[in-house]
Amino acid sequence: MTRLAELFEVRRRFFRSVQIVTDAHRPDASEGYSLTPLGAGLLVRIIEGASIGATARAWTLTGPYGVGKSAFVVFLTQLLASVPEAATATALRELHAVDRPLEAKVRRLTDGTRGFCPVLVSGTYGPLLPSLLDAVDRALRTSFRASEAQRALLDEARAIRASRAKSTDLHARVARLFEDLASLVHTRGGAGVLLVIDELGKSLEHAARGASRVDEVFLLQELAEAAARSGERPLVVLTLLHQSFDRYARDLTSEAR
Repeated sequence: MTRLAELFEVRRRFFRSVQIVTDAHRPDASEGYSLTPLGAGLLVRIIEGASIGATARAWTLTGPYGVGKSAFVVFLTQLLASVPEAATATALRELHAVDRPLEAKVRRLTDGTRGFCPVLVSGTYGPLLPSLLDAVDRALRTSFRASEAQRALLDEARAIRASRAKSTDLHARVARLFEDLASLVHTRGGAGVLLVIDELGKSLEHAARGASRVDEVFLLQELAEAAARSGERPLVVLTLLHQSFDRYARDLTSEAR
């Protein structure tokens, strides 16, 4: 009797779930990636939104567990970020094999630059702000050499974390922090900033059960508005959810919803 193992081979990349913070820096993470028509359409919209003159730069990708949202994000990050270069080469090769016009769009977006600086957040059951600041700190330390500008942004991130100011003031400071990061990327020859928040639903579930529910929504709004006005130093925001946004508020009062 012929065994299935003799007919099929599962690539090792499918043996475990995707962890975007670590997998985005693995050179082999995009090997064998299958870009679906839906994924290709989303990739086109994100690339067009990140182009100079566009303003559609904040997106939410919604779908159930296991459909490949995190894998798509890793693929997108490796296409745009050039960190490491071997990973970008692999991702472009996979894209070239299935959609050459789309590969050309990606290359035009990052042409002559060092690509986008990735700020990758793995959602946790808790407030969103600390996770965002951790991701900014990690991006600054891994993507830039020590400099006065880098240290200034690190200091600002620490100051926001320690601040006892009103949440609305903190949200505005977070938005400016990302705008300043995009400016730093631009001065260092990069294209912009790619902010990805995976498992956003964990933060929304936490917010829906606590007193900070409004804070999370307003923080996301500040980031989305910062992305829309980011002009020639694009900030692209992509969040991932397992169910529609309003489902996280289903147990709240009508006023809270």
